[in-house]
This record gives sequence, structure tokens and C-alpha cells, in this order.
Amino acid sequence: MKTITLLTDPQLISALDAAQVVACDIDHTLIDFDRGQEAATREIAKAISAPFAKEMNAIFLLLLAGYRGTKQTPSNNKTYQAILQRIYDLQDDTPYGKKMWSREAMAIVAAQNINIAITPAQVEQTRDVYWGAIGDFSPLYPDAKKFIEEVKKRTITLFFTSGSDAILSVRSHLTLHYDPTFSESYKQKRLVGLPHARKVFIADPEGKINPAFYDRVEKTIFTITHDKLRVLFVGDSYTGDIQEPEKRGYKTYLIKRE
Repeated sequence: MKTITLLTDPQLISALDAAQVVACDIDHTLIDFDRGQEAATREIAKAISAPFAKEMNAIFLLLLAGYRGTKQTPSNNKTYQAILQRIYDLQDDTPYGKKMWSREAMAIVAAQNINIAITPAQVEQTRDVYWGAIGDFSPLYPDAKKFIEEVKKRTITLFFTSGSDAILSVRSHLTLHYDPTFSESYKQKRLVGLPHARKVFIADPEGKINPAFYDRVEKTIFTITHDKLRVLFVGDSYTGDIQEPEKRGYKTYLIKRE
């Protein structure tokens, strides 16, 4: 694994010369998801209320910090664990496990935290406003545009890999249900503005840290090449984007934007 701060890092661009396939993460790697998150919070404030939007954003940031295991919020932080459990408790049981990144669940918990009533229709409205803003206001990073140009200049096969957005349907009494087909198709809609890639792999239902997800990706890679040193995996999360490809012998690049 090599660590870079930009997709235009000379060592990554140089590696493209021998590459046949590039598999690149999307959120926080190619697109500025943080700007989208800010826009989503503004749009929810308009649609529902400012206190609700602020609380939902705070929940998201707490979950993100706990997931990443920051110094301020390690993964064993009691507040993080308590919010996570509440999110899981809202979901019915499926063979696919509980989804921590459900914005529907975050919306319900946010409403509970500030003591306002929320209906299933309002939860779905919040979800649609949120992901609509993410799609509209999460631009490609400038270095991502240049990187994709370099990939296409060399006629390298480009794949996008992305985690599930954990889109859940909202049932009566605010019970949430996960259907992987619904979740994946919903995410595909928000990715339509991305540059063209040979294929977009979305981690529904297994989740991106599950080796089964990379089994799917690898099966398609092997239709192009079996030479793993000519395949590059690029992403911003070690556990989600790098760890499994690295175990399998691929070249990997972890981007840590400053």
C-alpha cells in the first residue's frame, strides 16, 4: 500500500503506465462528499426544520468519527455505541444484517433527540432531500478530474467501487426494512452524473468490508487480466477500500486528503 494526498500524485500517475484496470472508490476519493453533506443539511433545514437538520448532521458526524476511530471518538465511545444501537433497534431482522449508515434511522433518532414527532412520510422525505442534495452538490475533486483523464488517455479499464448507501424502506410505526435491490437501485440514480466507467460495483447487500464484495469485483477483473500487479485499487478507507485488495496481492493506493 502507498499513501497519497492527491490522485495526481506522481507515483500513482506513473503506476498507470503499466496498469490495465483501475478500481476506484467514489465518496471522499473522487467526489467531495463533505460539501454534499453540508448542502444536505441546509436542504433538510428548509424542508423540515433547522434544529432537526442540525441534530441529524451531528448524529452522522458522531457515527463517522466512531467508525473511523478518531482520538476524540474511539470506536468504544459510549455515546457512539448508544446511537449505533438505537439505529440498529429501528431495523427489522433480515439475512443482511443491520445498516449503520441508514439516513432514515438517523432522521428518526434525530427527531427523538429533539422531541418532535415524525411520520414515515417525513422520514422518506428527509431521505430523498438528503440524497438529492448529495447528488447535486458533491462535485468531483479537481485532482479527480485530472486522474480520470489520465486513466482514459491510457485506455485503462475503469471500475468504480462504492459502499452501500443503506437505503431502507419505512414501514408503519417507523420500522425500517432493508431490501438490497431497492438500496442499490436508489444509489445508482445518484451516481448518474459521474464520468463513465466500465462498471459500478455497489456493496449491496454484503457491505464493502466483506470479502464477498471483492469476489464480485475480482470475477470481473479476471475477464480482463489475471496479472494482479496491473490492477490498481484506490480509496480513502483502509478497511473498506484497501485491506482486502491488498490481501489478494493487488497494488493499492490509500488517499488521505489534507
